[in-house]
Amino acid sequence: MGRLFECVGGVLTVSEAQIDAVTAVSGSGPAYFFLFVEALVDAAVAIGLSRPVATDLAVQTMAGAAA
Repeated sequence: MGRLFECVGGVLTVSEAQIDAVTAVSGSGPAYFFLFVEALVDAAVAIGLSRPVATDLAVQTMAGAAA
């Protein structure tokens, strides 16, 4: 089954005891990530940038950090 999932992303095998930790990082993690980016954009808008410019800067910053 792992090969099927590899078609759409990375696959890691963990013990059943680690499933809650995996859920915390991979399941809930994106929500925290997007909340942070949204706050970064809102802060940039609050100090004078337009929302499109603030969004582009925040997205590029996150992409660069991820790379």
